[in-house]
Amino acid sequence: MLLLALAAHADVPPPPGIKRVPYIAKVEGMTADRDPAVVVFPWSDSNGAPTSEVGVIGPMGLQFGRRVGGTPAFWLVPRAKLAEAAQLEGDAAEAWMAANGERCEGSMNRVSEVPEGGPDAFVETFRLATGPCRLEAVPAVAEPTTAPVEPKSGGCSTLPAPFALGALGMLAPLALRRRR
Repeated sequence: MLLLALAAHADVPPPPGIKRVPYIAKVEGMTADRDPAVVVFPWSDSNGAPTSEVGVIGPMGLQFGRRVGGTPAFWLVPRAKLAEAAQLEGDAAEAWMAANGERCEGSMNRVSEVPEGGPDAFVETFRLATGPCRLEAVPAVAEPTTAPVEPKSGGCSTLPAPFALGALGMLAPLALRRRR
């Protein structure tokens, strides 16, 4: 019965006026060949059953699903070992990370719900600090919203009146033509 309740919870829509958006963690200056790589464990792109996988933060960031099996943390992993880490999940990945990676200080907010009309994704940017492995959140810069903008004309067409009348004039003969 508990499993049914958990499964049903995954399908509950957000409250009115709220929408779900993807959470993306980015690291300033991240390149595809940076060594060691910055990874997140546990990580998941699942919006259903929670999983605990290893996710690599690339130049465009790393997108999360809403269900992660644990509290995500940043790690440094030698790039040569990434393929090995990608094959693991759960307890095996946790043991591998402890033996091969360096856990970093720093935490993510993982916001996945925003007000309607808000951004289509929540992007949190981090900076890799010098010294011991530590990621610091970079203060957010307001990004333009992608929400639809109300037309300035009160909802009417913004086409010039002569164009609209001309279009109607071209369509009228088609509408008035009789079927034979």
